[in-house]
Amino acid sequence: MKRNYQIILFISILLVAFVFLACGKKAVTGNKPEISPTGSATQPSGTPHPSEATGELTTVISAPKTIIRETVVQNMADLVFADRLPSELLLYVGEHIAAATPQEADSMLLILESIQKAWLEYYLERLDFSGNADPQTNQAYVDELALNGLRLVEVNRHMVPAIDYSLYRKWEGMLSGWFRDYIGIVQAETDSPAVTNGKLTIPKEELEKRLLITSGYIENYPNSIRVNQVLNLYDSYLYGYLYGYGEDTAIDFTTRQISKDFYNRYLEFVKNNPDNHVSSIIAGYAAIIEKGSFLLTEELEKYLEQVFSSLEDQQIVVRNDIGRQILMERIGGLLPQKTGFNWNCIGPGEYRHRAALTEIHTEDGNPVYTVTGLVSDPSVAENPDVSAAIELEYRIEKNLLSQVKYAPFMPDSDFNGLELIRYPFVQGHYWYQYPEDEMFNSTCIYTEIISVSQGNGQSVYEVEYRDPSNGRYERRLLQEGKGTIAFTKLCSDDTGETFETGYYIDEANTGYPPLLVP
Repeated sequence: MKRNYQIILFISILLVAFVFLACGKKAVTGNKPEISPTGSATQPSGTPHPSEATGELTTVISAPKTIIRETVVQNMADLVFADRLPSELLLYVGEHIAAATPQEADSMLLILESIQKAWLEYYLERLDFSGNADPQTNQAYVDELALNGLRLVEVNRHMVPAIDYSLYRKWEGMLSGWFRDYIGIVQAETDSPAVTNGKLTIPKEELEKRLLITSGYIENYPNSIRVNQVLNLYDSYLYGYLYGYGEDTAIDFTTRQISKDFYNRYLEFVKNNPDNHVSSIIAGYAAIIEKGSFLLTEELEKYLEQVFSSLEDQQIVVRNDIGRQILMERIGGLLPQKTGFNWNCIGPGEYRHRAALTEIHTEDGNPVYTVTGLVSDPSVAENPDVSAAIELEYRIEKNLLSQVKYAPFMPDSDFNGLELIRYPFVQGHYWYQYPEDEMFNSTCIYTEIISVSQGNGQSVYEVEYRDPSNGRYERRLLQEGKGTIAFTKLCSDDTGETFETGYYIDEANTGYPPLLVP
């Protein structure tokens, strides 16, 4: 029944991840194989063309677009679409927020916060406070953090980047009440985390204060854009108050005895705050403790379970978070912007495939792009029991674009589910992911944006996916408005000899039919 609310707390507020520790140090990326540029190889002559991509379009569907009526907000969104740094967004806010309405100010800071959160991971991977770290390199990143409105905080003996909400506080008089109060709550937690290394690190008086503030926020703004984040904090504070932390626990799970010191504190809290909702929860808790003669009874366990499950029920689906919408729209710019786009692709020998973007929809506000098609390859044609189908889904969630595929004969990733790229789209951005292979075995994959270039007036991103344990790699070129335009992976034959395979688009025969050109 006990849950690690400390993990929930730091993920929701600081948005940091330590998964890189599980994979070891940064993988060596030298001697990278070249991916053939689009259309550089000679198209094989006499290659049979694949059948039409499955699924006929009856209605052209466009990618989700955020409707923005305020010029000051649209201009800030345009900065995101142009991949401007958080420092430039901060400067823009500082220059325009004084003349903005509270709703415009809210929107600008929601966009800023969303972009800053995406950059936290980028900086986390670059900071190294081990004995072998270069102090000058670290200091350069610390200075860069400050320029982008971020700073370092200590979490479980690790220095990690976090948003500097003190910068937001100077504009709080220009914001709506729900956002102003949210900023105060997350700044308090960022400045002084309630729990570190499994121990309560703030006085109980401060914990009670935070309980009251977060409980009041949930009552006053139950449908606000940031209520889920506050609910997560309230959940962790309430857990610490009802259970305790470290050696100072309310419940001894060995003897099932309830601390009378905690019980007396509960009574005092309820007496001093009779009108707050959280007081009714604590009053009910204290009453069952007394009824059970200060033992952890089945009734008390059920009560605690009900309290925390009710908090989960209060989580809402937020569909009007403009910061999240703008970031997802920026990531969606890597893909075609409406259905009907066709990919014609060429590979080694006589390999070809054709696929089309046949559907765009959203799930819980997250865009999903469906691609269907067929492989045309002599080895497939000779085997009637083999499926030539291509079924892909591109999903956008938070700061990443992922691919889910069913395509047995498409020379694409060995993994049917894979993160293709994460924002920010800057060279050197790397992270670790853990996709599953066909046998559902999880593999640690080091992923890095290894180059950013321009092609046909659009940005092209080269991403490498490498298994540090054996050096096997996959590499992909993603072009804005087209998605994957080339793919290469290292394979081996029965004798252990390695070779590359993959595909790239036939540029002349890829795109929208004439009537669908955007």
